[in-house]
Amino acid sequence: MTRAEQLFYAKIDCRFPYNDRSKTSALIEEAIQLSDNSVFQIIDEIARIPHSERAHVSTDRLEAILQEIQANYQHPLLASILDIATKMVHDTRIACADALKIMESIKAYTGLWGALMTVNEACEDEEGKVDAKYDEIRAFWNKDAGKK
Repeated sequence: MTRAEQLFYAKIDCRFPYNDRSKTSALIEEAIQLSDNSVFQIIDEIARIPHSERAHVSTDRLEAILQEIQANYQHPLLASILDIATKMVHDTRIACADALKIMESIKAYTGLWGALMTVNEACEDEEGKVDAKYDEIRAFWNKDAGKK
């Protein structure tokens, strides 16, 4: 993650302004200008909203934020990650086999940590296979970053 992405993530991590439409829109625009990863960090923040915030934010509002991202941003993985995030907003999990397939797709996009974190948390990984895939991709990306 770049320094700019780290600073952006620190700004939204467990402090996203879910119910403030203007601040939400400004953060989405900032993320789009900053990096693909920053946009997926917002999606992850919506999908994995802290329990302390969930009681104060409606499902409709979370879906509206995801729809705003969909309307203003394009990426080959966007549809699949938004689908997963929407399921998570509705407290629905995906099959671990599906998570593994999507994670393999994410692997090609080095540094897309937000997408990887969302999918990693999208299923009940009782066998640890999804966590192992997360670790594999993280090691691959970190090795790839060391070559640059």
